[in-house]
Amino acid sequence: MLLSIKPTHFLLKIGVIEINRDILIIGEQRCGKSSVTNQILKKYNNYESIRGDALIIPLQSAISRRTKEGNKNRIEDLALLNLSSEEIAIYFRDIYEELKIDLKSLGRSIIIDTYSLTVEDAIKYFSSDCDIYCLGMPNETTKNLKQMIKINDTKNDWTYYIGDIMLDLACNRIIRNSKTMKEQCERYNIKFFDTSGNREEKVAMIIKDIEKNTINN
Repeated sequence: MLLSIKPTHFLLKIGVIEINRDILIIGEQRCGKSSVTNQILKKYNNYESIRGDALIIPLQSAISRRTKEGNKNRIEDLALLNLSSEEIAIYFRDIYEELKIDLKSLGRSIIIDTYSLTVEDAIKYFSSDCDIYCLGMPNETTKNLKQMIKINDTKNDWTYYIGDIMLDLACNRIIRNSKTMKEQCERYNIKFFDTSGNREEKVAMIIKDIEKNTINN
């Protein structure tokens, strides 16, 4: 089957394929990272995605099951259940390096989205290959965020399965961590997008920025 890629996505120069830089989207949970990624994948058929949740959650679940079954290395396994941002960054980087070997030869770029990385680790492990975009909701209120989550919740969302008290705590954490990430982005000159308020409008704005500065640059 022939691979069809629009000419704006890459150029052919003397037999060498030039493709877009890859994209890393970081930020707190429920801030719109998946929405941005999904729309880019739908619009641009030369992108492949690496989902942070899809990589880390099954790994932790598998380790948890082994631990419950009395694995002799249960102490080491338990430690892995609480991986640091840097440990996760190294794990993601290894997977990224393996995937890009084949994808680059096909003229395809990679978009990664994850809530598991700090701004510092994103820069340390991915800035050489990826344009980094950070999403958060530092100016949202717990009440509004909780209401927004309940309106948009589906069975595929982890917030669908928790009660009001846990959801309040989660919303407070999302807002608090978003403020921290915004400060870090300002310090390191990383693009930060506040997705508080009208989500569809904010997501559209982010995609336009990515198109201008990464995809069509």
